[in-house]
Amino acid sequence: MNLIAAILVYAVICELYIFLFTLAANGVSISIMDRLADGLTSLQILDAEYSVLSMVTRRVDQLQTGGFLIECDGHLLLSLKGRGLVRAFLLLRRTLQRDARVDVL
Repeated sequence: MNLIAAILVYAVICELYIFLFTLAANGVSISIMDRLADGLTSLQILDAEYSVLSMVTRRVDQLQTGGFLIECDGHLLLSLKGRGLVRAFLLLRRTLQRDARVDVL
């Protein structure tokens, strides 16, 4: 039981680290403030760079660079790596939802 608890604590810490890292790296507010720290910019430039389309495009590019998406005939598809990650998340979601009432004592 202690081993399971230790593994769960480790998983939560890893997830928290990943969440905070991606929040800082991809957070719009942080990114805008970082850009403003480099100098003045106009609202029009910020609007163009942080529009919904540009943010989606940036995330798709990151997923392609990471090997999670591939482009085929103008369509985006999950790669094998992307499918594996989605399966892992779905399994984790199902596991956590089912075990939400587990007694921790």
